[in-house]
Amino acid sequence: FPALAAAADKVTPVVPLKWRRLSRRGRGLLPDAGRLPFSSRVRMQQQPKDYLERNADGSPVMPFTANGALIECLGEVNVDNPKFHSRNYIWPLGYRSSRLMPSLFDESVTVKYTSTIELDPETDGPLFVVTPEDAPEHRFTHHTASGVWQRCLCEVRRRASISVSGPDRFAFSDPTVRMLIQELPNADGCKEYIWRDFSKHA
Repeated sequence: FPALAAAADKVTPVVPLKWRRLSRRGRGLLPDAGRLPFSSRVRMQQQPKDYLERNADGSPVMPFTANGALIECLGEVNVDNPKFHSRNYIWPLGYRSSRLMPSLFDESVTVKYTSTIELDPETDGPLFVVTPEDAPEHRFTHHTASGVWQRCLCEVRRRASISVSGPDRFAFSDPTVRMLIQELPNADGCKEYIWRDFSKHA
């Protein structure tokens, strides 16, 4: 997939955080952020990446990679329909991202799965869709992002149930994608959405 490879080549390598173990009372691992104050460590995890390329008009160069996905189209904010946003997310109509996963038919073969946001004619709200490249007639749909990816991964991995974050799979939970969606026309008209401040990256 040339587009995915080309977008990946544009990414400036990010130095991985060092990790340290917790005490016996703790669990798992924590990043070692050196002598930064705690508030700085939190912001460091939540801010958009600095490698984003922009066109002369300020729009992002498409496609680009985020959270393991290729962002192909940011879509358009449907500000007249309150069903297309929540307190945490704005779901632009026409948003499209893709990622590589094993085929539904042969796990040794990797294919592209495309995630899109469409208009559900029955609910007049967002319809979250995942389409495998090698079986476009086998579309997975659901009224939530997590729901559609649960259906998809259950079939791919041959499981009865699975836990997955739809916003992560679509990649609109990624700070860079959040920032760019907020920059779309009419995004400031989403009344229920809680705005994030990414001003230093503008």
